[in-house]
Amino acid sequence: MGTRANPANHHTRFKGRGLGTRHKQPPLSVLVHWRVDQYVRAKPSKSDWLRSAIFEKIEREGWQLQDDELVPMEMPKAAGM
Repeated sequence: MGTRANPANHHTRFKGRGLGTRHKQPPLSVLVHWRVDQYVRAKPSKSDWLRSAIFEKIEREGWQLQDDELVPMEMPKAAGM
């Protein structure tokens, strides 16, 4: 007979969180310097913090998520053009 960690949450346990992930999408994982690991693990919501950091870097590199596609940002037009 199997055991369940928390049978009371069986209705919500496998619901999507609205993060834009797909069914059975493998998680992204990386190894980092142990001090960086300590810093990130000390955050109250590690996953949210890491998602935010990734999106900040994507935007800095000139990309944005639009209608489920990663597209280049439009560059501001130079004055007088």
